[in-house]
Amino acid sequence: GRAATSDDASSQSGTFTSLGSVVTLATGVETYTYLDGAGAAGQWYVTRYYNHTTTIAGPWSDPFEGVVTGYLSAAEFRDYDMCDLSNSDGSAMTDDQLDRHILTASRLVDGEVGYEFGLTQSTEQHPWRQSRRLYPFQRPIVSLQSLTVLVAPSQTANFDPSSCVINTGAHYIEVAFLNNVTYSLFALTNLWLSQPIANLTYTHGYAVPPEPVKTATALTAAEVLAERALNQQGMGGLNNAKIGNYLISRKTTGSGVPGLDVPMAAKLLLARYHAITLR
Repeated sequence: GRAATSDDASSQSGTFTSLGSVVTLATGVETYTYLDGAGAAGQWYVTRYYNHTTTIAGPWSDPFEGVVTGYLSAAEFRDYDMCDLSNSDGSAMTDDQLDRHILTASRLVDGEVGYEFGLTQSTEQHPWRQSRRLYPFQRPIVSLQSLTVLVAPSQTANFDPSSCVINTGAHYIEVAFLNNVTYSLFALTNLWLSQPIANLTYTHGYAVPPEPVKTATALTAAEVLAERALNQQGMGGLNNAKIGNYLISRKTTGSGVPGLDVPMAAKLLLARYHAITLR
């Protein structure tokens, strides 16, 4: 099962969702992988064994977070055929190796646009506005799990997510109904906190990243692997080399030094996704 918090996963209550039987055990197999297409980074999972013959279920495991993957699978990256996928000893790179480098490329892509594309659950603090609008840092906003406004050190107002509206175009969450607000919220006039604090937990990103983002990730992963190859040859810090009458210079990052960066072709693909917030 999956839940928004460790406590909900442990107690199988609140935000807990049963995923049913997802893995069939096989004789001689010790390790299993399950991809939760509807899950988000930051969510919690619990598992248990279930005997289909006797219908007896074992105890739930301790809660754990799922493993975050990049925006491409190793198989998808291989299909792009962008670079050599060999180790320094000539052996072929494994999918696990590629997955780690693709994840690095995915994080570089995130840094380029200013937010994460992967489906992720985040908890943030924001100032409470009189407009009742909150502007989360990440996008696109998919759903709201919880919203609590702290008006004094020991007093809060809890909002039902169903009373809130998500504006995906302008990237904000607005409280539309105040019928469930407690007295704590209106005590602002007597001043406890000069500006109340809103704590929100929400899910954002894409279950499947847009195709331009996947291509930009592939281009960046090729750059990561090229840098890896240079480092393995001891040339990671080399700016330029002169061979006879020829001078070979490395590409530099925005700081003017060689190193990992999102290549220009990937930047062009990502241009439309840069974070711009209107408030």
